[in-house]
Amino acid sequence: MRDNRIDVIRGFAILLLTVTHTMCGPALLADHGHYYPRLGFFFHGADIFVAFSGLICGIVYTRTLQRQGASGLLLKGWARALQLWLFNAIAFFVVAAVVLAFNHAGVNAEIHNLQPGLWSAMTGTLFLFAPIPYFNVLNVYIIFLVILPVFVLLQARWRYTIVASLGLYGLSLVVLDPGQEPDRFFVSPMAWQFLFFGAVVVGMHLDRVRAALPPLRTVGWALLLYFFVIHYMKENAWVVHNFSSKYGLGALRIVDLVLVVYVLDRLIAPDVPVTSRLLRNIASIGSNSLFSFCCTLVLCYAASNLLVVFDASRAIYLIVILAELSIMVLIGAFLLHRPAWRAMTQAKWVERWLAAVWPKRRVAGVIGG
Repeated sequence: MRDNRIDVIRGFAILLLTVTHTMCGPALLADHGHYYPRLGFFFHGADIFVAFSGLICGIVYTRTLQRQGASGLLLKGWARALQLWLFNAIAFFVVAAVVLAFNHAGVNAEIHNLQPGLWSAMTGTLFLFAPIPYFNVLNVYIIFLVILPVFVLLQARWRYTIVASLGLYGLSLVVLDPGQEPDRFFVSPMAWQFLFFGAVVVGMHLDRVRAALPPLRTVGWALLLYFFVIHYMKENAWVVHNFSSKYGLGALRIVDLVLVVYVLDRLIAPDVPVTSRLLRNIASIGSNSLFSFCCTLVLCYAASNLLVVFDASRAIYLIVILAELSIMVLIGAFLLHRPAWRAMTQAKWVERWLAAVWPKRRVAGVIGG
């Protein structure tokens, strides 16, 4: 049975990404800074999306391994990576058309452009080595999906495989320059891979993990104390300053995310029904998150260039943000109520095509299942 909570949370993460990835014009930015939702925690939209995507992958790919073996797992994982690469390519070309149209009209949003040039932007984004701004999430996620089936096979045979992922994360905390710009997005892909694959492992053993966790009533006081002390000292404490955001995905961002997810899991049952129409639409965004993510990127580039035209108007900024969120919710409604359209956006033909050319024999070797 599908966990509705995960779909709703991933949907909210994509809506949050829509807000945080839309840049206001330079005048408004100089006067007020970037409008960034303050959640009261260290984590933001991208890390929520990556973590819950990893959780879903751990659940789904473990079932695939049990039912179809190693060959079926590799086929599913690499088909998914190819699907996302196609979404990534389509989104890039739509974004390029939007940006070039605005550029032709004399509008250029600084961060949402195709610098240093269309050819460089295209090759860097499509070949995953130098993506244009905000496509880095998809580019890194494609690489994760390529690695994912092999990781699941290894983790299923040797439960300490995740230690290698943790080691890379720890290495990233040690070797990165402490003087670098705080909170740079994707400063360390090694940190992001630990967030993703750590969540994969939790998904692979979800029932055992949930059973091992203590009841909320026994640790609730400790959680309140942690959040009060850590976030009260947010601007001053050395430990917070050095492990929250300086490394792109600091240790406390992961701790905050894990603890909030634990509290939600204890307060809301996995089979909770979603009756609200709005929440159902948001859950629909989350259940088809990769397509929705690409839609978000297109909207953000279009909105950011549009806001250059109406720079210095805070009212217009708010209207544009609300319009973007409304469009995303509308997309969720279409995905929910139009099965044919939903099937088209999931690009199932890629998996069928890959299955047709996939070797029929089982994948052999020490990691085979």
